[in-house]
Amino acid sequence: MAHPFMVAIADGLAERGIATLRYQFPYMEEGSKRPDGPKVAQATVRAAVLEASRLVQSLRFLQEANPLAAG
Repeated sequence: MAHPFMVAIADGLAERGIATLRYQFPYMEEGSKRPDGPKVAQATVRAAVLEASRLVQSLRFLQEANPLAAG
């Protein structure tokens, strides 16, 4: 997640007002070179999408609660 290219892309998008969500698959966190099986990989993507959805809802709530935040 701290790869310079990924950081540069995320930072560049943030400068343009575009949010990103980076996540790692379990095998990457464990330092393995062997990718996770389909069930684990799909569950990881689902969890990341759910977290992104939760964060977006939080941002919407903050914007609604503070009209100045809407920009």
